[in-house]
Amino acid sequence: MIHDQHAPKDKGSAPKPHAIEQIQDTLWACDLNLKLTYANSVGEKNTGISAAERKKTNIAQILAPESIATIIEPILQALNAHDSNSKVLSKNRTKDGRTLFCEWYNSPVNDSTGKIITAISIVRDITAEHQAQQVLRHRDAEQLSINTLLQSQQHMLAKSITPRIKLIYDLTENLWPVYLDGGDLLDAILNISINAMHAMSDGGQLSIASYNEHVNEFDAPLKGLPKGDYVLLSISDTGCGMDKETQEKIFDPFFSTKGELGTGLGLSQVYGFVERSKGSIRIYSEPEHGTHIRLYFPRHHDIDSRDNSEAQVSTTPALGGQETILVVDDEIALLNLSSELLRQQGYKVIPVASGQQALEVLKSTPANLLLSDVIIPEMDGYQLAATVQAQYPEVKIQLASGFTDNRHTEKLSANLIDNIIQKPFNIRDMLTRIRSLLDE
Repeated sequence: MIHDQHAPKDKGSAPKPHAIEQIQDTLWACDLNLKLTYANSVGEKNTGISAAERKKTNIAQILAPESIATIIEPILQALNAHDSNSKVLSKNRTKDGRTLFCEWYNSPVNDSTGKIITAISIVRDITAEHQAQQVLRHRDAEQLSINTLLQSQQHMLAKSITPRIKLIYDLTENLWPVYLDGGDLLDAILNISINAMHAMSDGGQLSIASYNEHVNEFDAPLKGLPKGDYVLLSISDTGCGMDKETQEKIFDPFFSTKGELGTGLGLSQVYGFVERSKGSIRIYSEPEHGTHIRLYFPRHHDIDSRDNSEAQVSTTPALGGQETILVVDDEIALLNLSSELLRQQGYKVIPVASGQQALEVLKSTPANLLLSDVIIPEMDGYQLAATVQAQYPEVKIQLASGFTDNRHTEKLSANLIDNIIQKPFNIRDMLTRIRSLLDE
């Protein structure tokens, strides 16, 4: 617990030590010289800094060198401005040499005269989300027709944006082929479409069009492309639109207009995919006038295998359903993202943050499928899966993990272990696997 000689002696208003220890994020307090004066047990676990070492630790010593200027200055500015809602990103160093990507939420604490005496920071480890944005999903890309992919996924897209949004297609005949990863392209279209849906809270129209476009030497600099032939994928909505400031940040990792409900990873992943595909992305938007996103992909000139690639795309199964899915993940941002994606496919979703919570739900609420992260509190995903298999054999199970960890797997079937989805998972792969399990 944090004490200060100037603080009022009101025992009823002071937080109890065990209440602070229930916080799942790092909680730090520092003096005006940014010297640590308190860290909860989560903070000690994450950084490796003991209570004794804390007494001689400055916040700057915890930060990676490139983060010192970007974190210290905003903290000081927030304290001077009495701003309790500031949030900044940093790289934190641990005692054993690891680097954690973290969000800082900083608040000043004042004495009875209004003088700042302490700064309290909640530091959230978002390393997993950062890796989800950074790790490239290397797959053998293929020649395909964007039109064929759009036509095969039209029903799924319409369900994703809900019936209140009208989906309009305007696809050019004889569209040139491109050389892309079809899964990444579908992820990009889904990300943009779901963002558009959120921008049309009262309903509206989402229009998707495709064109063949030759970019000449005069237009090339404006589009950020070499001159040549391109396939243009145009996605526009009739939503609330964006101001210039938002447009400038929209592709930044972790920037989100959804507050705590958003990870800020969607459009940054779209940007990375387009860059890897040697294409370009342009956004046009005005407040109250909607948003228009244009994606340019180079024309692929070898069309011998076009028919085969189109056939592969067109056989993609339906991905939605109406069953109940229990989702378990202690990373709240990822829990919200997975739950939202499943809801958009028509599923009823029950999100929880621990294995024990999942078992409590199953006592009173039937579920068709359990989707659980392996690394969760109280019991890991393997232990949860074994318990569910024993007590609720009718519930299908899908595990997901970003780590290789074979502890507590002895009671599980080899099929369940072999089919763990690796995080960060591809949206279509996850939905396909879930649909396949439910259809067994």
